[in-house]
Amino acid sequence: MSGGIREEHKHHWLLLQIAPTTFLQSDPFRTLMENLKDAPDDYLSTQITMENITITTLLNGQKLFCVLDEAQVPTELASKCFRSRQNPEEDGPILSELIVAWKKSFSGLIVSGTGFSMENIEAVLGSNVAKEGGGVRTFTDLGVFDSEEGQLAYMKQYLPLEILDRKLELRAAYWLHGR
Repeated sequence: MSGGIREEHKHHWLLLQIAPTTFLQSDPFRTLMENLKDAPDDYLSTQITMENITITTLLNGQKLFCVLDEAQVPTELASKCFRSRQNPEEDGPILSELIVAWKKSFSGLIVSGTGFSMENIEAVLGSNVAKEGGGVRTFTDLGVFDSEEGQLAYMKQYLPLEILDRKLELRAAYWLHGR
């Protein structure tokens, strides 16, 4: 792509993520997930490495960040799936294993969620995750979208008014509430 990634590309990518079926009449993210759910780990690792190289080239060396959102879910629902790395006789959250696995493929990893217990996060970050990945920083209380009015005001800064219909407002209200 000549000229690299421009604001127009970022804008289109944002719109695609917000309302894929509106623009494509299908959800490519769900289709991708369905197609890859049974793929072997070594195949996925190879593909991720190859795509990282392509994306890094397109970004002209800028750092690529991968976001693991809703991280409170694996922290809460799957808290007894693995043994703790620090104390093997104790249970450890699956979030630790997710971070370790993802850090192998993504040097820039952002873990976000809502309603985290800081005790749970400290347990995850206090494990070998922090030691293996290094450079771990924790940010809390970054602000939230508590009202539809606040969400709408924020979205109006970035989205063309012609696509900001009631259906998109309701979807955003559902997904952005508390973020």
